[in-house]
Parts: sequence; C-alpha cells; structure tokens
Amino acid sequence: MSPSDRKATRARRRLLAGSNYASRRTRALLPFKTTVTDAKIAAVLASIRARCNHQIGLVSAASNWNSLEVVKLVVGAATPVVIFAIGYQVSRAARRIDAVQWVSRKLVEERLPLYREIAPCLNDLLCFFTLVGQFRAIDPPRAIAIKRDVDRTVHANLHLFTPKFMDRYYAFMETCFATFVDVAEEAKLRSSVSMQRAERGQWNED
Repeated sequence: MSPSDRKATRARRRLLAGSNYASRRTRALLPFKTTVTDAKIAAVLASIRARCNHQIGLVSAASNWNSLEVVKLVVGAATPVVIFAIGYQVSRAARRIDAVQWVSRKLVEERLPLYREIAPCLNDLLCFFTLVGQFRAIDPPRAIAIKRDVDRTVHANLHLFTPKFMDRYYAFMETCFATFVDVAEEAKLRSSVSMQRAERGQWNED
C-alpha cells in the first residue's frame, strides 16, 4: 500500500469515528429533551409572569411613596421661603412708609420758618388793601417793598411749597398788584384811590 493510500484510509476512519460520536451524543440528549413537556413550560412561564407582576407592584408602590415624600419635601422647603418673601415685602413697605413720613416731617420743619417769615408780610398786604387793622402804617411804597421781599423769599424756596399753595399765592398777588405793566416799572397797586384817601385822610397818587 502506497503512502497516499494509507493517508486516505486514516482520514476515512477519522470521519467514521466522528460520526459515531455525534450519534451517541444525540442519543444521550434525546431522553432529556423529550422530558420537557408543555405543562412544565407553562408552569415556568406562569412563575416568571407572577414574579414580574410582583416586581411591578413593588415599583408602583415605591413610586407612589416617593411622589408623596417629594411633595412633602417641596412643601416643607417652600414654606420658609414664602414666609421670608412675605416678611420682606412687609418690611419693604414699612420702610417706604417710614421714608415718606420722614420726608414729610422734614418738609414741615423747613416750611414752618418760612411761613413765620412771610405770614406777617402777607397779613400786612391784606390789611393795606382791605383797609383794616394797621393799614395806615403801610404806605404805597411800603406795600411794594413788602411784595418784593415776599416774592424773593417764596421764589428762593419754591421747591418747598406745594403747587396748591403757589397757585393761591399767585392769585393773591394778581388780585393786589398789576405786574409787568411797562419796562423798568414797579408793580402797580390795585386799590381804590378814593377809598384809600377817605380812610387815611391823605393819599399820594404817585
């Protein structure tokens, strides 16, 4: 027998041996496979399904518990914040009210000396034009000088007076004096010459 024939014979033997081994393994596994019935498969599937449902129930209960706890935590954390915000707004409003009251007090404190200064002058003008009180002590040049002094004080402190006060002040002055009558001319008195002469006994028409 040639060497090539001997190699071919050994190869055929190996193939036959492998085929016999595969047949024996197949026969050994067949009894195990045939023992797995449909009932056992159904039982295994039912057990797996029950375990899954149990796990899903646990997860759902845990989710509900977690949601409730989250709500409690959020409410507990938000309560101090809300209280702080309300307290801050109340404190801010109180400070604003205090600031307004402080400004009002300061304005009153600044106005009182001005009122004490201009009130007697305005009273003198009122007496002069209505012919009451000590009007005889005030002659026309003195009335013009009083107007000039009061105007200087009022306009120098214009920011301290209210618009209502200024409107009435200007209305009073317009009633008593004719202003801007001519270039380089003093304001003219709006007073009756005959009544002034009759009450005074003498009157300088200039």
